[in-house]
Amino acid sequence: MSDITISTSLNEARLTATRDYLDAGTGNAVLQIWDGSRPANGGAPTGRNKLAEIALNKPCGSVASNQLALSFDDETLALTSGVATWARFLSAAGTHASDSDVSE
Repeated sequence: MSDITISTSLNEARLTATRDYLDAGTGNAVLQIWDGSRPANGGAPTGRNKLAEIALNKPCGSVASNQLALSFDDETLALTSGVATWARFLSAAGTHASDSDVSE
């Protein structure tokens, strides 16, 4: 097994590109929190409940110290109760950006 390491400069460039992708569009990027099993990458979340939706600020965050720190106002919309198991990021244009597992 081999490990690949990248420089801080390259990592921060990748994070900056992610931030810029999320901000591309006329709206704001959104983080959705879901229950149930995660669908295939970008797949329809049929049979799952959207627990919360967080509209990110524009720009949606800042890159520093090898991290992308997201920013949002405290006006998170909780839609229902449940156990959060995965999350989805949508760009400001409403396109799928990524899915990930979540934990407590």
